[in-house]
Amino acid sequence: MRSIHSMTIRRRAAALCLLMLLIGALGCPEHADFPTQLDLIVPPTPADFVITDEGPNPAGGQDYNLSWTISDATNVDRYRIYVLDIGTPQLQVETTNTSISVTFPFQSSGLRMSVSAVSTGNVEGGSTVGVTP
Repeated sequence: MRSIHSMTIRRRAAALCLLMLLIGALGCPEHADFPTQLDLIVPPTPADFVITDEGPNPAGGQDYNLSWTISDATNVDRYRIYVLDIGTPQLQVETTNTSISVTFPFQSSGLRMSVSAVSTGNVEGGSTVGVTP
């Protein structure tokens, strides 16, 4: 009984080795068609970031207008606005425009914010910092 069981295990092991040899001999497809480097498009850094105090709103919050320029928007998909002064940078909003109005529930004089561009390849570029008046 033991010798029959032992022969079955040996046959299975031999079959597995033969299968592995066949796969090795026939080969897996080469990865020549796969890129070895990605062509990442890094967008330019926004410039001239201006934060304008638009004053208090009827709900008791404070309105601000944020605007900036970009040297070449060809590969820019969107912009991200962050608030920097609350620990780790907090993403506030994304927009496709080079200006946006935002509202804070309080007057936030001296609050640091940043704007960065995100490319069509979803790569975020450098940021420019501005301070609320």
